[in-house]
Amino acid sequence: MISLRGGLFKGLPDAQAPCPYGECEGDGWVVDPETRTAAPCRCRPQRISASRTSTLTREIPERYRHIGINSPEVEELAARAPAQVRTARRYCETIDSQLESGAGLGFHGDPGTGKTMLAFMISRAALEAGKTIAVYSFPRLLASIRDSYRDDATDGYGAFLDKLVEVDLLQLDDLGAERPTEWAAEQIFLVIDGRYEAKRSVVYTTNLALPGGEGAGAETLVERIGHRVSSRLAEMSPPVPLFGADHRTQLAPDLP
Repeated sequence: MISLRGGLFKGLPDAQAPCPYGECEGDGWVVDPETRTAAPCRCRPQRISASRTSTLTREIPERYRHIGINSPEVEELAARAPAQVRTARRYCETIDSQLESGAGLGFHGDPGTGKTMLAFMISRAALEAGKTIAVYSFPRLLASIRDSYRDDATDGYGAFLDKLVEVDLLQLDDLGAERPTEWAAEQIFLVIDGRYEAKRSVVYTTNLALPGGEGAGAETLVERIGHRVSSRLAEMSPPVPLFGADHRTQLAPDLP
């Protein structure tokens, strides 16, 4: 894993990073030496948000750290799924307005069809725009919520949920990968409903089918995670279907 706090991406929101606008000394305040007064810098809201969400998982796997809108892998996917890639690229190109409005995307499809790659492409665009992100797989998110109950947890339960709601972009991978218990279903609802009410963006991936659409006949996302969560996601994150063959199998070498 590559730590995003190490400055891999330009514009990374970090409470201790240099001012991206070149207006302050990195502390979020612009000082006027003549009047001996200080005013908040334009970067201060980003610093506050980064500080509050610093304990969330903000890492992009090495496999996806180079993915951008014009990466060869994205170009290859565009040849197979032009409409879907066009939608994801447009989201990246308008990342500021998308996140400001709380808009997201939901990538539905079979394993190996490019869902996760496009999701990380969006998360990288958000980081390069100076936004805060949190990245969790569905099972890992549930495990992290459970860990927040521990006495030695960095963030208690309430504080952890608040941070999940506050971060600019939440990326959830393999949503519905396991059938949630009653407790788990309630936790996911609290996270998604909190972001829905706060108009915060969610980008998710899932192998589960769309109701009445591609992949029909298999279990749908609404059947797996329930109507309360799926109805909010449908409004927040319009589904992008990516069904087809697992193209990762084409990367296997021909052995003698």
